Amino acid sequence: MITRVQYAVLGGTALAAVALTAVQARLDRSVFERFIGGINPLAAMVAVGAVALAALPYLRRHARFEVITRDGLRSGIRFAFVATPLFAASAIAADLVLRYPEDMNVAVPEALLFYPAIAFLVEVLLHALPLALLVTVFAREGIRSNRQFWVLAAPVALIEAVVQAATAATTATAIFSGLQLVAFGLVQLHVFRRFGFISMFGFRLVYYCLWHILWGSLRLPLLF
Repeated sequence: MITRVQYAVLGGTALAAVALTAVQARLDRSVFERFIGGINPLAAMVAVGAVALAALPYLRRHARFEVITRDGLRSGIRFAFVATPLFAASAIAADLVLRYPEDMNVAVPEALLFYPAIAFLVEVLLHALPLALLVTVFAREGIRSNRQFWVLAAPVALIEAVVQAATAATTATAIFSGLQLVAFGLVQLHVFRRFGFISMFGFRLVYYCLWHILWGSLRLPLLF
């Protein structure tokens, strides 16, 4: 797609994340604390939007990672609806066996504001930004092969996995979350490369809907 459409879609997505954050922060800003501590959530999301507006155009110019493509969005969302239930099912099975903490999810209706906003933050800070930094150092002339892509993708995928494992409540959930999120991150970065950032963002949203919102609502009366 042409450049102005890429910027418009990216800017609109960033503004939507900021707006959702503003509303949720006004209602209850404490839901953001487990992710960003005492940082003002609205200021943090504005900063993330600024990072997105720098990192994603850079990746588009230097590595051909698009924000959105005409055919990729449809294909990317279709792929998400096939792949994310597999990740959600494995996470639910782990929850049934290993038991994640009772308060691990944000409840509905706050979840409808919180998870789309935090998904944007995660995709920008844990995927787009680290990938842009690695491209700057190792692939300034572009990613020239699948092997080079996976070499760059692997450490990026590790970031979220390590963060989740480090903050897990038990050793068992740390191991499972770490391994699952490495696989999840690699698949997401493949989606980013093939279908665009919005498809990667959509992939996470579908997963969050299944794991955090749908199962998050069911698990409390079932498990606790």
